[in-house]
Amino acid sequence: MNSKTNRIAVFGGSFDPPHKGHFRLAHKVLKDDYADEVMFIPALHPPHKSGIPMTSFVDRMAMIRLGIKKCDDNFTLNDMEGQRVGLPSYTYDTLRELSAEFSDSEFLLLIGEDSLINLYTWYNAEKIVSNWGILTFQRKCSQFSDIFTELSKFWPEKIVSKLTETILPYEKLDVSSTEIRETVNSGIDPGEL
Repeated sequence: MNSKTNRIAVFGGSFDPPHKGHFRLAHKVLKDDYADEVMFIPALHPPHKSGIPMTSFVDRMAMIRLGIKKCDDNFTLNDMEGQRVGLPSYTYDTLRELSAEFSDSEFLLLIGEDSLINLYTWYNAEKIVSNWGILTFQRKCSQFSDIFTELSKFWPEKIVSKLTETILPYEKLDVSSTEIRETVNSGIDPGEL
């Protein structure tokens, strides 16, 4: 039996901008009992998006705060990435700090399929996989077998099994932050996205 009292899904990313897909996914994670809380942690400077212009951290925090306010779920917002001195800011460091601060909680990393495929490139990826659970949502039209094949190129079979057992059985996200930015930059109203 797990002695941890609270399961927190850490939902990191640039959230530039946050959209209905993010909040719908977080709601389903809670509703389906994968976690007791979803903690949104926007990245100050995502290591894999170096050199890409981004909306300010303060504005992205404000947008997430507005989205959370509209939800009745157990969503929280954490600005720890914005408080961290030095660059880049790594997921491993975030999870390690959270685990130390909230020692009675179990942390799970909530990521997209694209991040799962590239997880092997992340700082201390092996330690992330060893120390924390990972919940993955599908973003593309990939089949499970394709994801398994891609992961098998970089991870041993035991790790691949662990990573694929928590791919969430949800419909793929039908919206992306990139799509919204492109829509706005084209002068088109993104509507309810």
